[in-house]
Amino acid sequence: MEHHASDLILTSEAARLLGVSAQSVRQWERTGRLPAMRTAGGVRLFSRAAVEELRRSLDELRRQMPSPEAA
Repeated sequence: MEHHASDLILTSEAARLLGVSAQSVRQWERTGRLPAMRTAGGVRLFSRAAVEELRRSLDELRRQMPSPEAA
């Protein structure tokens, strides 16, 4: 799959968009939940589209969870 440079984002930007820590993003990459490419220097690059898709999935899960106030 061909990506333009503007379609690729760093771990920190993916974490910001997802509302999680960079450590969570790296863990999701290791477990295959969020695919990444690596530069020759080992820097993870994520497809903005893949991050947005995961964000939508996470938002849906959060909506389905009962709020802490309801407990």
